[in-house]
Amino acid sequence: MCSAVGIDSHKDDLVVAVHDGAQWRVKRTEAGLTRLTTRLDALGPDVVVLEPSGGYEQTVMDALHQQGIPVARVHPRQVRQYIQGIGVHAKSDRLDARMLALFGVETQPRLIPAPTETQQRVARLSAWRRTLRDDIVAKTHQRAERPDEVRASIDRVIAELERELAAVTATITDLVATAPEWARTREILRSCPGVGPGTVALLLAELPELGHRGAKEIAALVGVAPFTHQSGADAGHARIQGGRRHVRGDLWMPTLTAITHNPTIRALAERLRAKHKGFHCVTIACMHKLLTLLNAMVMKDELWHARETQP
Repeated sequence: MCSAVGIDSHKDDLVVAVHDGAQWRVKRTEAGLTRLTTRLDALGPDVVVLEPSGGYEQTVMDALHQQGIPVARVHPRQVRQYIQGIGVHAKSDRLDARMLALFGVETQPRLIPAPTETQQRVARLSAWRRTLRDDIVAKTHQRAERPDEVRASIDRVIAELERELAAVTATITDLVATAPEWARTREILRSCPGVGPGTVALLLAELPELGHRGAKEIAALVGVAPFTHQSGADAGHARIQGGRRHVRGDLWMPTLTAITHNPTIRALAERLRAKHKGFHCVTIACMHKLLTLLNAMVMKDELWHARETQP
């Protein structure tokens, strides 16, 4: 049986639980992380399971990777469904850590490979870029119904944020375009009609799982996998939910480009339009298809070729 450890990450501390044993709390400081990795290295678990917690988990993952300890980051919804499935309805930090460990034992989640230095830089810059974009949106909303002199000040702040956003984006693009570890993946992605350097940079920076997960997992990560909602006589309908909203939003224009220039994506769009599907439905379906194609190409290490059927 798999041995697993769960870690519930917070700003100031970490709650750690072995699936069938000890439980303890450590400070999320350099000294605390050193003690944690030393103890976990001695335990030798098959996997240490974390879930996203506002980025606080990333420092822990980096420390574990440096020590060579296997790590998995799981989707919170999957963990919640697992907890509810075994009849646990209480919630606490200690219980959350224990449930993460048990989830690791039962599901044996896919491990995250240790990132290279460039991948770490890109991940940190991508997280900062998302923060900058959120700040611009927030400041834009604050601008409404404000006096002229306040709006002028907000406009200056937004302009500075936009300059910084452009600089960070350019740095990410340069890193992705020159990193030797991504050379083959860049070649594969660029060979797909309708996929340009900007889309390649987006996918490598924001969806590093591409080519390392199944098609359904990739679709769920981006939030383009349709989930059916049906009950009784109500036939219901399928709709997307969750996922990385920022990736989905940034893929909108590349998908429209692919509909124009990629024969497989264009054929799908034409079939859906013939069925009188709406613009949004067609675009999301094509985005799903594009991700499926690209994921299969990277996974199989193959360049685009004249595909007349599904991959």
